[in-house]
Parts: sequence; structure tokens; C-alpha cells
Amino acid sequence: MKTLFAVLLIVSLCSYQVFSQKVAIASEKSLLDNYSPSLFCHVILYRTALSLPDFIVDTLNAKAAIARVLQANDPDFNIREYERGVVKELLTDYQYTDLLVFKNQPIAAALTANIWSEMLKQHLVSVSDSLRIYGGINGHLLTSLVTREYFADDRDERSRQLAELDLRAPSALYRYFHHGYEKPVTGNPYRAQFVW
Repeated sequence: MKTLFAVLLIVSLCSYQVFSQKVAIASEKSLLDNYSPSLFCHVILYRTALSLPDFIVDTLNAKAAIARVLQANDPDFNIREYERGVVKELLTDYQYTDLLVFKNQPIAAALTANIWSEMLKQHLVSVSDSLRIYGGINGHLLTSLVTREYFADDRDERSRQLAELDLRAPSALYRYFHHGYEKPVTGNPYRAQFVW
């Protein structure tokens, strides 16, 4: 009975979080019409949670217009790198980290759900493990996603940080990816499909 209650509690909390983010995005529909799902868009969507003043939003609008012109003039223009530079310049380090967390939470939740269902199929975990392990897996995946974006400009540091995170992965997740080997098994038909 306790296990069933715990599973229902986790499912309801996860669905509430996803639902609340969908509602927030739906209420900002005009923003999505004007902005691509870019880093600028995410800053504007989460401006209240980041406690951003209006002048930063105005600056982002101006920089987005400049980016459109630059991209129209040069098809090889790297807009993601430009956005990252502008956002890092405007936000504090804490705000930038929070932004990456907000941006990657739905992705990490979806990855965790996919991996969890595959781990259940492979009998690497049981439903009763969900309270103990599910949050750890979600936290690890979220940290990995944030680390990838945070160190996007420094590939060596990103590789070092991700390798360190891989060593500290929850044991069930490590077994899922590696089957006890040091490198993932490429022929693993149950491995989750990632889009990094």
C-alpha cells in the first residue's frame, strides 16, 4: 500500500510540474510567435522566475533583431553562439545557471521517464525502487544537460565535467548504460534514444 501511494505521489508531482510548465508556455503564446525556441525565448519565458528587470527584456528584443539581420546577411552565422554570449553578458552566473535548469527540466523529465520504463523492462530496477532511485536519475540527467550547455564554449572542460559526472551516476543508471562495462554497449536495443 505504501509503495502504491509513493508511486502515485511521484507520478502526480511529475505530471504537475510538466502541466504547470505547459500552462506557463501557453500563457506566453505571443512570445512563442515572435521568438524561436532559442535561449532568448527561454530567458523571456522565465523572466519572472529569474527576477529580470524590464530593461534586460528590452535589450534581448534589440539583440534578437540584430541577430535576425546578421543571420540574413551571413548564412553561416552561428546564432546559438551569439545568443549564449549575449545571455551570459546580461545575466549573473546564478541566473544563467537557473535558466539552464529551467530550460532543461522538461527534457530531463522526459528522458528519465523513458529510461525508467526501459530499466523496468530490463529488471534493473523495480517499482518499489522509484522513491529511492527515480529522483537520483532525474537529477543526474538534469545535471548532465546543464553541464553540456554551461560549458559549451570550453569543450575540454565540458568533457572533463561530463566524464566526472558519468563516474558519479546512480548505479542503476550506470548499469543501464554500460551493462557493467566501461563503455556503453552499442548493440543495446533497450538504450534510450537521446538527442544531444
